[in-house]
Amino acid sequence: MVRNSSGVKPERWHIHTEIERKFLVTGSEWRQANGVRFSQGYLNHDKERTVRVRLAWEKVFLTIKGITKGATRNIRDSSPCPHL
Repeated sequence: MVRNSSGVKPERWHIHTEIERKFLVTGSEWRQANGVRFSQGYLNHDKERTVRVRLAWEKVFLTIKGITKGATRNIRDSSPCPHL
């Protein structure tokens, strides 16, 4: 089986464009919502790309973000990976 250097099968990668948006949240109703606890860390952070590992819902996600152009940038992220 072919895998990339991170050990993830190529068909598990999803490529899309991220559009940076910011919103002002008013009120406090959002505080009653059920949250999701997650942990994350960055494997690198440079001009060419940012590589992040995130643990949420007892699954591991690997995300690679490319160069920001205006308010957008390309993102390649994996489906949940097996625990490392």
